[in-house]
Amino acid sequence: MTRTEALQDADREISRLIQDGRGLFYIAELYDVPVRRHSSRWFSSTDAAHMALPEYLQGQPGTLTLGHLRDALADIAQGIAVRDLEQAA
Repeated sequence: MTRTEALQDADREISRLIQDGRGLFYIAELYDVPVRRHSSRWFSSTDAAHMALPEYLQGQPGTLTLGHLRDALADIAQGIAVRDLEQAA
């Protein structure tokens, strides 16, 4: 599977799930795609109000972009294709 094919598969899957009413963070959680975590030397990396929420409401702190999710799903698709080729051989 080429990178272009993997990106097309990722685009199709993201579009399908969005049309089904799912958001980017839901899709990332579904495929175990970590969000990007940011920190700064000037600001605390933890928000006191966010940390006061129950753990099940905190979710994963960080940023998630469509490009990051798309690349991660393409990586997953290519990994599956490689495993399938190895098992077939």
